[in-house]
Order: sequence, then structure tokens, then C-alpha cells
Amino acid sequence: MKKISKKNKIIFLIASILFVLLIIIVICVLAFNHSKVEEDPSKITILPGILDDPDRVTVSSWKLNKEQCVNNICVRNVQIVCYDDRGNINYKITNKGKETSSGYLKLIFENYTAIIIYDNLEPNKTVDGFTGYSGFDLRKEKSYELQKMKDSDYQIIVS
Repeated sequence: MKKISKKNKIIFLIASILFVLLIIIVICVLAFNHSKVEEDPSKITILPGILDDPDRVTVSSWKLNKEQCVNNICVRNVQIVCYDDRGNINYKITNKGKETSSGYLKLIFENYTAIIIYDNLEPNKTVDGFTGYSGFDLRKEKSYELQKMKDSDYQIIVS
């Protein structure tokens, strides 16, 4: 039998270790890429109406689901439930501050601005909210902007 030299054993051992490390790296990269599938931010999803209400559609997208905050009050998971030119805007609102809070925010879409009213929202509490609308077609909305109400905005609510 042919004797393997010490130098060849070391080279074989190093090559084996490098090969195993290469396989581990490839597996990790493939697993990371597979788990990091991001939705196209411009893509919206329109779900058809349920059987008993075929005219209703629900609009949702990555940007509509994304959380936005103003003064520790955060809104996320915005969904628009549409019937042509009317419907509801559903959302989750969270108080990330340290004090109970009440107030108003503007939920601004490309074609419509909704008013969010929150009352006695406790710290670290999340509640579901909604606002209705009529006279606007929001089926193609892809994103929103959350803003604090200005003094001039309150005049519109009061009048």
C-alpha cells in the first residue's frame, strides 16, 4: 500500500474543511434569500367580494400595511373596503407613548383625506378603528401619509 505523506494529509484536511464551509455558506445564503422575499411596494392587492356581496373589494398593499407614527400615535394595517365610490377605511392604531392620549389625525390618500379620531387610548394599547367615506373611488390607492391635524383642519370638522 502506498503511504500518504503528512503534507498531503494536511492539504486534504484543509480542502475538506473549506468544502464543508462552502456548503454551509451556500445553504445559509439560499435560506436567507428565501426568507427575505419582499413584496413590491407599488403592488396593490384587490380581493374580490365574497359570495353574498360580489360588488365589494378590499384594497391592501405593503405600503398600506406599513406603520406610520405622529407623536407616539401609530397607524398600521390600513385596508380599504370599497363599493365603487363608497366604503370603509379600516386600520389599527397604537399609543406608543407613556400617557393616555386623545386626538385627531389625518390619513391622507392620493384622492381622499380621512380623519382618525382616537379617545383615551392607553399607553401600549392597540385598537381597531375605521372611518367611512362616500363619493370617492379609492380602489387604486397604494399608500397613505399620516399627519397631525392643523388648526385650520379643525374648522372644517366644526362647520
